[in-house]
Amino acid sequence: MRNYFSDIFIRPGFHNPVVDGIRGLSILLVLFGHLFHFHKSIFTLSEETDFLSPFGQVFRGDLGVDMFFVISGFLIGNILFKEYLKSSSISYKRFYLRRFLRLMPVYLVSILLMWGLMVFAKGGGDPDQLDKMISNIWTNIIYVNNFIPIEEQFMGWCWTLAVEEQFYFIVPLFVVFLLRKVKNKFWVFFAFFILSSVIRFVIVYNYNLVGDNYWGGGIDGDIEYWRKTFSLLYDNLYSRYGGLLIGLWGSYLYVYKLDSLKSFFSKVRMSSCLFWTSVVFFVLIFFKIEYLYFSEITNIGLKIGGDNLSFLEKIFFSLSVACDRNIFSLSIMYIILYCMLNKNGVKSWLNRFLSSKLLFPVAQLSYSTYLIHPIIMLPCFRVFTPLLFYWFENIYVVFILNGLISFFLIFFLSLVLYVCVEKPFMKMRNSSSFKKLF
Repeated sequence: MRNYFSDIFIRPGFHNPVVDGIRGLSILLVLFGHLFHFHKSIFTLSEETDFLSPFGQVFRGDLGVDMFFVISGFLIGNILFKEYLKSSSISYKRFYLRRFLRLMPVYLVSILLMWGLMVFAKGGGDPDQLDKMISNIWTNIIYVNNFIPIEEQFMGWCWTLAVEEQFYFIVPLFVVFLLRKVKNKFWVFFAFFILSSVIRFVIVYNYNLVGDNYWGGGIDGDIEYWRKTFSLLYDNLYSRYGGLLIGLWGSYLYVYKLDSLKSFFSKVRMSSCLFWTSVVFFVLIFFKIEYLYFSEITNIGLKIGGDNLSFLEKIFFSLSVACDRNIFSLSIMYIILYCMLNKNGVKSWLNRFLSSKLLFPVAQLSYSTYLIHPIIMLPCFRVFTPLLFYWFENIYVVFILNGLISFFLIFFLSLVLYVCVEKPFMKMRNSSSFKKLF
């Protein structure tokens, strides 16, 4: 058990520090995004906390999930491409069982914790709604929870696991087909990359998810369009596979075209120019600059909206929604490769920051942290907000204390889950007895 605890702080030799850093940043981005989101009055039952909404509108915490998808695609791709390079085949049984042992044990514990919270909350919530959500636990267990409406999902934020697992189910077959049947791999990746944006464009334009209808103008706006945006555009594999595909594409280049990559990154001026271009796109999308034309300053911050849009404005809006996540994911993948392979990138302050010992423990705990953070935040903010307002009248003090309390509890419980659940099952899948199964 002590060794499991030390593994949180000691980076294994096979871990890439840059990838660990991106993973750590992605979970922090999700946490801070939800820190503002769950301070809305519909969660805290305190209207004063709506004052914080403008701050949460400044940046896009949801992009932390896209960063996760890029990393997942890259790491899974490395595993599959290296296995095929070594043996000219892929063991589907080993791959799926390893994924099961990596993801399911701590997920089941989180499901149990959420079930207990919902049963406890029945006295203070809508029992019919909670019963409907609880009845859909089975969809989480078999990773099809993103197929039902968001308001009926048992753990709404776990749509990301469903998307990843559905991708994991397909990707070994795709890799084998790609390596055995396709001569020009680039055009296959490129075609699927373009298709992912086309699908998103068709969804946005066809279902009129433009202007004020995009996210219903916000969670406090048109709830039907908010749910429609979530269910049609946000939580499906076909509308979100772009980031996973880009990570897979990056892993193919890293495994099969490493010499070519090194040659490209040896051209310092060109690769550095593309690096700064990626940074610019990262910043523009992270701060919603691509929606500036459709935005206005309101009492809830920078609101993306607009009514009575012209035909060209609808096309422009749909293109922005269709392409921004894929461009962001491309930027992340290029930044990772740049920091790993360009001599300036390897020595850069960004590389040192991403490789820091402070981000590594956060990265190690990221999976458990993602699973349980709403289970901590939602009851904490509901309980502590009125108590803190009783002692402190300053909304900023209440917000900071809520954040500190919830972050401490989240990382403490994540630590317990990692040591007691995650790590033992990871050790099991690497054991000699497990390997004898194949």
